[in-house]
Amino acid sequence: FLEMVDAKKKVHTTAGDYDAMRQKIEAALVPKKRRKKESVDTAQILQYETELERLRTEQEANQKQLASVLDQTHQKKETKLLKLMLELLELQYDYHEKAFKLLTNLRPKMIDLQEQLNESCKESSDVKEGHLNLKSSSMTGAEWQKYWFVLKEGMLYCYSSKGKKDAAFEPLNILYTTTRIPPKVPKGQFLFEIVTPDKRKPLILQADSAPERNDWVKCIQNAIEQQLNQNEPAVSITQNETLVYNILSKVQGNNNCADCGAPSPDWASINLGILVCLDCSGVHRNLGTHITKVRSTVLDTRAWEPHLVKLMKHIG
Repeated sequence: FLEMVDAKKKVHTTAGDYDAMRQKIEAALVPKKRRKKESVDTAQILQYETELERLRTEQEANQKQLASVLDQTHQKKETKLLKLMLELLELQYDYHEKAFKLLTNLRPKMIDLQEQLNESCKESSDVKEGHLNLKSSSMTGAEWQKYWFVLKEGMLYCYSSKGKKDAAFEPLNILYTTTRIPPKVPKGQFLFEIVTPDKRKPLILQADSAPERNDWVKCIQNAIEQQLNQNEPAVSITQNETLVYNILSKVQGNNNCADCGAPSPDWASINLGILVCLDCSGVHRNLGTHITKVRSTVLDTRAWEPHLVKLMKHIG
């Protein structure tokens, strides 16, 4: 920077000297007060011209030096700017590299936390409540009555209104039920059914909107699946491996597969209350556990609790 200031100063100085010398030459050629017979001093004019030429050469040299200093300054500035940009990029790279390593180490914990959040959300969503219209049959015909339904801890409760504990009917164990949307629904009615072995006819319920109806069906299906998955099937075979099969096979209608009619079925759909063969049990698995939960009557004997056997006998 100092070199640039010095070179610029020299350019201004030589420019001033050059202008002053040119003015002297002009003054010598046209004097203000010159006698008629007095002639121009050619020697002095020549001296002035020589000095003027020297100043012109010096001015050109100073201008070249100033241009060179300016180029060097620009190059230094560009180099310094590039150096600063490179340092900034290095800092950014180090920052993001450390952040990537940190997030990579945190990834397993993030996955665990997400699973915990999903589990807590699922647990919090286990409780579903709201108004539903229940279709009831009477002497005068079908009637709709509004009740307050609560789905909680695998049980479906029905109350006359919100906040009251006067049950309209006995709570339903959701494990022994299944839900579905009727294939033919009148326009403007958002119906769904709950099928239970305790009642001859399914419960016909009506929601206020299609999203509300779908939410109830989904919550009931999730509750059924959760209840069915609470007891994991046993891996080993017990000594009484044929006890459940012997009990259920004696029930009328269980000597053949409920789907294809194959003899001696040994797989059960515990929420539908039927026995199916090995091939049909695979089809049931593909339907999803919220629709049908299959279990072997021979291999899964540890998972057959007394109430499940009783339910199968009751339905079958």
